[in-house]
Amino acid sequence: MRGKDASTNLPLRGVSEMAPKVRKSFKLVEGRMFKEGTNEVVVGDGVVKQYEGLEVGKKVRWGNTDWTVVGRYTDGGGIAESEAWGDTRIVQQAWRRGNSFQSIRAKLNDAASLKTLKDALSKDPRVRVGVQTERAFYADQQKLMSTIITTVGVALAIMMGVAALFAALNTLYNAVATRVREIATLRALGFGGFPVVVSVLVEAMILGAVGGLIGGLLAFLSLNGMHSSTMNWASFSQMTFAFTVTPGLMLLGIMYGLILCFFAGILPGIRAARLPITSGLREL
Repeated sequence: MRGKDASTNLPLRGVSEMAPKVRKSFKLVEGRMFKEGTNEVVVGDGVVKQYEGLEVGKKVRWGNTDWTVVGRYTDGGGIAESEAWGDTRIVQQAWRRGNSFQSIRAKLNDAASLKTLKDALSKDPRVRVGVQTERAFYADQQKLMSTIITTVGVALAIMMGVAALFAALNTLYNAVATRVREIATLRALGFGGFPVVVSVLVEAMILGAVGGLIGGLLAFLSLNGMHSSTMNWASFSQMTFAFTVTPGLMLLGIMYGLILCFFAGILPGIRAARLPITSGLREL
């Protein structure tokens, strides 16, 4: 299948009429569901954005079969939006899969039911299946890509953090240099070196909080909900996903900025505390 930029593999999943009912975020936003026993498919919103010629009403040829796109759906930005769905029996026939199933998705009443289901299937000699949560299933499939993204993300965060540390250090040194008279006056009034250091650190923390908040808001406005794609190394097919900037991530970014600015404020604070009072008063 040809994507917007290059040829990639598109996951075609055979499902039954129960598929939308086991996904709480499923929503058909255009067209209709496919009819059983026909070569009709519905495509995820991420698929439409990543691939050409999959709009509702289009016909495509996959394998030796022609398929008609009759609907488009969303699933709360989930991985299901990376797939095209067709009738199970038709997909099995088209790809000569017989009566085999690659995976079965079940909606349980609560988390405790997973163990009950796993125990029941493990003791049934008629089937050989692995039972796990959907999160664990996709985490296993994307373990390699997740490791790569995490490693690159941490490396970038460290490099950008070091750059931000030096920028904050330079800003605070300039702030101390422009307040020599104020600092000397405070010292002459009886304030010790420790309160001066604390005042510089407080200013640094305020800068860090404001910078982190602005950065978090910019990330939310520019990245939240944005769709992208990556390779599913388990099936060698393209998988679309949506970026989600959560309050927790924004808080983590603000805390990172506070920590950087705290360390950046230590040396300027010590320098301010060691400024000779007489030299500062001469600036008056």
